[in-house]
Formats: sequence, C-alpha cells, structure tokens
Amino acid sequence: MSALTGAGSDQQGRARLVRWIARHHGARVESEDLLHDAFVRFEQQRRRAMVSDPIGFLLHTASNLVIDDYRKRRTRRLASDDAELARIPDPEPAVEEILTARSRLERAAQVLDALSERTRAVFLMHRLDGRKHSEIASSLGISISAVEKHIAKAACLLMQLGE
Repeated sequence: MSALTGAGSDQQGRARLVRWIARHHGARVESEDLLHDAFVRFEQQRRRAMVSDPIGFLLHTASNLVIDDYRKRRTRRLASDDAELARIPDPEPAVEEILTARSRLERAAQVLDALSERTRAVFLMHRLDGRKHSEIASSLGISISAVEKHIAKAACLLMQLGE
C-alpha cells in the first residue's frame, strides 16, 4: 500500500484514501466499503495490465463508485417514496362510486323535474334552504299540512330511487 500512497505506512495511506472518499461521499463507514471495492477493481486491472498511476486509478475508481452509490441511493429513495405514496389512502372516492353517485343524482333530478311546480318548490325550500314548515306555508299561502304532504310526496319518490 505504501507504494500506492507515495509515503508512510499502509494504514496512513489507506486512511488518506478513506478520508478523501468520505469527503466526497459523506459517510465514513460506506467509504471503507467503497475503498475496498476500488482496491478489488485495482487488483483486477493490475492482473490484466500495468497500472501506471495506482493512486490516480484508485481515486478515479473511488470517485466513480461514489457516483454509482449516489445514483443507487437516489433510485432506492425515489422507489421508497413511491412505495410510501402508494400506501397513503386516496381521499377521493373510487371512479365507480363517482359514477354511481352521478347516476343517482341524474335520476333524482329527473324525479324532481317530474314533480309539480308547487311540490318541487316546497321540497327545495325545505331541503335546500332549510326553511321550517311554517315559513314555507306562510310564504306560499298554504297550510302547514299541505307543506308536509308536498314534502312527503317528493321524499317518497326520491326514496324509491334507492330501492
């Protein structure tokens, strides 16, 4: 190793390389692993051909390994984020529920359109406007009993939609 680092003991040279990788990678433990991988690649290359600049080769290889590791971690993080998003329940109703609700709403609109003008007006005043029976009766000039009958008639027809 001292031949690779240029001077000092093998441990000092190795420590210099680990520090260099850690500065560029950010994690000392993983830097040890990356240095090991760089040495494995160095040995594989050295068996095939002469390596003229061992330190340069190791630093270049370590740099490429840092980049590869960053890409892998980013891909894993993105995949993990996608998995997390997939576990979050969608607050929107399912398409089938939306279609069923629209269909029921269309049928309810048809029922309301088929009602007499007076029955429809009484029912909508009560249900949409929230008016009391007595208020509706006095505004339309009819009895409270008539208001109740109009509301009951519309409600019965609308309830038949759910059957």
